[in-house]
Amino acid sequence: MPELSAPDYQLARFLIERGLAAVYIVAFVVAARQFPALCGERGLEPATDLLRVVPFRRAPSVFHLVGYSDRLLVAISGVGAILATAYLVGLAQQWPLPLTMFGWLALWALYQSIVNVGGTFY
Repeated sequence: MPELSAPDYQLARFLIERGLAAVYIVAFVVAARQFPALCGERGLEPATDLLRVVPFRRAPSVFHLVGYSDRLLVAISGVGAILATAYLVGLAQQWPLPLTMFGWLALWALYQSIVNVGGTFY
């Protein structure tokens, strides 16, 4: 297996990881605060309507698998914000590489789930 550490690029890696983590934190906090009013159960464009019409293959989302609720959205946003905070402060970089990579995939998948049911607003 090739060596994946790149000591010459530590500063760039540090800045990119921390910057991306900060963007994810903002995105998840905004989703938790604004999504229910825009696309929530009683929102302007309910995500439940979109889930009924759009198939999973066209807009993959966790909400297709378990159903949408505002409480689940806030939970997913909370988990995403906590995981992104672990990357921002450097805790996640102490994990084994496969776990760190899985964490980035989880952040992407959780936010993509929100975006795919966001309709016009996302």
